[in-house]
Amino acid sequence: MTKILFVTSGVLPVPATSGGGVEGIIETIIDNNEENKDYDITIVSSYTKEAEMEADRYSSTSVVFTTPDHKVNDVMRWPTKIGRRIIEKITHRHIWFNEYPKIIKRTKELLKSERFDKVIIINYGQMIIPLVPYIPKNTEKILYLHNDNFNQKTIWAEKILSSYDHIITISNFLKNQIKTVDLPNSVAVDTVHTGIFKQKVSNDVKILRDKLKIKDDEFLGIYIGRLHPLKGVQFALDALKYLPDNFKLLIVGGVFYSQNKQSLFLRNLKKESKKYKDRVIFTGYLDPSEIPRYIKASDAVIVPSIVQEALGLTAIEAQSYGTALICSDSGGIPETRTDDSSIMIQYDENFSKNIAKAEQFLQENPLRRKQMIKNGLEFSENFKLDDFYRKFVVTLGN
Repeated sequence: MTKILFVTSGVLPVPATSGGGVEGIIETIIDNNEENKDYDITIVSSYTKEAEMEADRYSSTSVVFTTPDHKVNDVMRWPTKIGRRIIEKITHRHIWFNEYPKIIKRTKELLKSERFDKVIIINYGQMIIPLVPYIPKNTEKILYLHNDNFNQKTIWAEKILSSYDHIITISNFLKNQIKTVDLPNSVAVDTVHTGIFKQKVSNDVKILRDKLKIKDDEFLGIYIGRLHPLKGVQFALDALKYLPDNFKLLIVGGVFYSQNKQSLFLRNLKKESKKYKDRVIFTGYLDPSEIPRYIKASDAVIVPSIVQEALGLTAIEAQSYGTALICSDSGGIPETRTDDSSIMIQYDENFSKNIAKAEQFLQENPLRRKQMIKNGLEFSENFKLDDFYRKFVVTLGN
């Protein structure tokens, strides 16, 4: 059986007990592998007690935990960020540092003691550089990329990416970004669109709408995700000033995944929301299992990201649960929808106003919204979880 070593970034644990989109996808892979027995998998992950308990249910996957030194990370985080921003301002190029050295150290120990057929670095491609001397020449080195971390504006991108044999991205957008780097022909680059797990959700959404104090004649837009300026939630909030009082906004998520921390941006967002009184509802972080109920209880899911999104799972989930989608044209988001299943808006100076126009259009045209929902349900079938896993296995090879 093929032995695979997955090296995580160390930001969040796998299994994904603390949330995180990337971590959730890796958990999906090991869940499917548990049924199909395609690989003998080892994962290097940061530690939480919950993740350790969850990892016990696997027989085909072994999770090697390393306890992050939070004090060291907290001390080094700001100097690292400041240094990175200074370099980026001077060079006009991106640079990436390894922020979790214990993951690297534990991986080196594993590579010394065990032989693996494939080593897969998840997202943080720069981690390959200190590991190359420990990886045998006949072991395939793979980067599984979920973010726009590497392109022609990334310092050392050519050196880092040339260290791999194979790069697998989750969108054609990322694949095209990779191709802006001058790579040898020996480095294969493929795309495998991520799949989603569709839960069974009751169609009776009235109970949740009543709990949220949403009346039948009110239009509820929902934002789901991290509360960060690049995710664009402020534009969904700002859109309310162009809309009548029967339009409301539900904001689901926290500053950093499962941690319901406060930030200056979140404090300002809440301060701004007071203008709209009860038209804005903050839920904080919700367990992923609860999200589908909130999607189905809403009239439109708003994905207003202004950063170059790798793909856009929320857009896929919105369509799969039968809710209208309004989204930006950022990064890989266009790959997650069609013109018949959603309203896509260009990010420009009229972004908030155009989000409002889209919401009003959906509210005033129920038949058109119904058809969009039907089209979205059909399109979301392209992102089935089983299909994703099979495509991933085929692309990974033996």
